[in-house]
Amino acid sequence: MADSGKRTTIEIENDPIFLDELSEFLEILGSPVRLRILKSIEHLPKDIRALSRETGSSYENTKKHVDRLLIAGVIRREAGVNNPSSRGSHLVWKYSLFPGGIEGIVRDLNIFSSLNISIVDTALADRVREVRELLSEEFSGPVSSLVLIGGIGDGTVYPLSEEKTRIGRKDPDSMEDFSSHIMVSSAYGAVTRITRPHALLSFKDGEYLIEDCESSGGTYINGVALVQNNRRVLKDGDIIDLGKGARSAKLIVVLQ
Repeated sequence: MADSGKRTTIEIENDPIFLDELSEFLEILGSPVRLRILKSIEHLPKDIRALSRETGSSYENTKKHVDRLLIAGVIRREAGVNNPSSRGSHLVWKYSLFPGGIEGIVRDLNIFSSLNISIVDTALADRVREVRELLSEEFSGPVSSLVLIGGIGDGTVYPLSEEKTRIGRKDPDSMEDFSSHIMVSSAYGAVTRITRPHALLSFKDGEYLIEDCESSGGTYINGVALVQNNRRVLKDGDIIDLGKGARSAKLIVVLQ
């Protein structure tokens, strides 16, 4: 039997410093050219000329966008060598993402958007949603997912693409392939091992449902415990807690 829950809301005080920083963060990511730059260097560092060719923007304009991303700390710069030509090779600055850069940006936007944050400036709240959608379309298209918050795997994004998905922690001795399921680190000791899953996700009639699989620590949606083996419909922004305490795992639901 499936039931539904209320969406989690986080109230944010009208802190002008926070709102200014959030506005600047959104302005940086709200440019299609900057997003194309980020996508271009997602896996391979590149110099300004290469980025200019790939984004279809002038050298001067590309450099302005790169400098903006660099000052904001979204990307990094390091010395490199350009591709050899008839004139030989020479040193250039090459730009790349920090490890986990895109995942971190997506996580931040998901937190701001999916938790139904109540921001006094409604235009800013709308801008959060717009930038999140723009980033999703540019990089991977709209894909529902769960985002792990806290602990050793903080920020890990688990795309949802299967009709049934097991959720649990690693089994060191298991040789079975669980690559298509959600498997958290063994550091999350309150989570039942994936060979005997903690919880199970199902996709049916356009909805994601979750059930607790007789786990020892329990499964909680927005702080409310699931009755074992009863399914519940997940809503965008729901918070799933696998167990309780320091070694539990917390996941945010991001539905597209």
